[in-house]
Amino acid sequence: MRGMTSVDDWIATLPIERQEAIAKKGAELVAKVERRMTLAELRKGRKISQATVAGALGIGQMQISRLEKRK
Repeated sequence: MRGMTSVDDWIATLPIERQEAIAKKGAELVAKVERRMTLAELRKGRKISQATVAGALGIGQMQISRLEKRK
């Protein structure tokens, strides 16, 4: 890996304001990844209908709807 610079070393060369902006954006992205997704978010992200999920689980579509509405 001769002649290569690590990302951390490269970021250290940037102005402090830019470093802070990068750190802030990184923290926001990590927070999004760590947050738990709801069933509805997962289903919609995969573009799957409630009926499809219900069929895979062997339950009715109405039950999926109720699950998604629960807190």
